[in-house]
Amino acid sequence: MKKYLLKIFMVAIVALPFVACNDDDDTPWIEPVVTTSGVYVIHSGLTNNAELAYYDTETKEVSEKVFKNKNGQDLGDLATDMVVYGSKMYITVTGSNKIFVTDHSAKIISSIEPKNGEEPMKPRKIVAHNGKIYAGTVDGYLLRIDTISYTIEDKIKQALIPKIYLYMETLYLLLTVGMDIKMR
Repeated sequence: MKKYLLKIFMVAIVALPFVACNDDDDTPWIEPVVTTSGVYVIHSGLTNNAELAYYDTETKEVSEKVFKNKNGQDLGDLATDMVVYGSKMYITVTGSNKIFVTDHSAKIISSIEPKNGEEPMKPRKIVAHNGKIYAGTVDGYLLRIDTISYTIEDKIKQALIPKIYLYMETLYLLLTVGMDIKMR
């Protein structure tokens, strides 16, 4: 009996690599109707497979892979934060070193790739305040980004990843040892 169970177990192990989930979806993608009551959801992903979905709170429908279907490209590696400000959305994709600027339908308007010299800064947390976007980076910078030109206007260095928060129209920065707080 043990030999019989061992054979079944061995066959199962050998067959396992040949079994896969079918991710082929023949259902055509339908672009969501974006409303003020809908919600965008970031799926962080693991390796270059972050996604953006849209949930309509009125119809209870979820539209997946919105970014990919609107732009013909993947969102990237490790999407970490997003903010809607005015007529645009700003999405940080840490592993791909990008901040995507999109319209409310997730169509790319521009992208920002922050670098310190040649080194990617890897944006992580993002907030909007007084006509500017502020992004904290993995290598310890706080970036101030202009919402018209999509350029980095200034940056300050901290010892750790900046934690930035907006509360009652005031921008808060969790300060750490070793920071330089001169923002022009």
